[in-house]
Amino acid sequence: MSDVTQQDRLFTLQEVSAQCGLIPYIVRYWQGHFPELGTGPSKTQYSVNDVALLRRIKKLLYGEHLTIEQAKERLSRERAFPVQYPGGAAASAPASNPPEQPAPAAQAPAQAPVQAAEKPAASSDAAAEEARAALSALAEVRGELNAAREKAALGEQQREQWLQERQKLHEENVTLKDRVIGLETQLQGFNERVLKAEQDLEGERAAVAERDEQLKTASRQMIELNEQLAKERQTVRTQLEELAAAKARNVELESQLMQFSEQAGQSAEIFETLQKRNAELEQKLAFVTGQLKEIAGLFEKNSQ
Repeated sequence: MSDVTQQDRLFTLQEVSAQCGLIPYIVRYWQGHFPELGTGPSKTQYSVNDVALLRRIKKLLYGEHLTIEQAKERLSRERAFPVQYPGGAAASAPASNPPEQPAPAAQAPAQAPVQAAEKPAASSDAAAEEARAALSALAEVRGELNAAREKAALGEQQREQWLQERQKLHEENVTLKDRVIGLETQLQGFNERVLKAEQDLEGERAAVAERDEQLKTASRQMIELNEQLAKERQTVRTQLEELAAAKARNVELESQLMQFSEQAGQSAEIFETLQKRNAELEQKLAFVTGQLKEIAGLFEKNSQ
């Protein structure tokens, strides 16, 4: 990968925290005091220069035990006189503590007695001047000592704040764990209800399938009954047609019977007439026969 690509690369909060050996919320806390940290609208991505600046801030706060305000002043001076630090740009993100020249005032108390011992024969004015210089150097050393004590007190206060924040985070973590356990319990109950609902739904599906099967059977029976009904209707229709034909035949037979009855009536009258004529003929025949017998008797008498 080229140097330009390395400089343009962006890191996430977790990646930056891992590279700098910091807790993510510490990085976010420092961003509130060092606005130059972070890239993008939400300040959630970090460049190579941001990584170097975080390492420098960590060195000033944890290594040299400076306060945040003192670290800001130190970084302001370092930006005024930029020094190239490994891992980032010189002006915006130094990575290590620049070498500092020892304070000349701190060496004065040790040199003053030596100078006083080397020049025992100096004039009283020179001795007084050296004494004033030694007192001034001693005052500076005392000032630096007081500043160091203040730094230590501030470091202890910062440590106390860090412990309080850590305790607070621990309590929040415990609360979150309790909430997670409660949510897991709720989720388990919800899963049990879902499982029961699925079982009930499966039972309902089986019942619906059974009702569907019954409905299909009833539909098949209904179709068979409709077919039988159609056949019965056809039979009834045929029988009705046959009955209509029989009725028509009956009407025709009744008409013929009436004709036969009329003809039979006429035949009876003719028969009576014939009987009467037969009776008359029989009478005439009997009369003729009697006469013939009389004539035959006459002939017999005459023949004798």
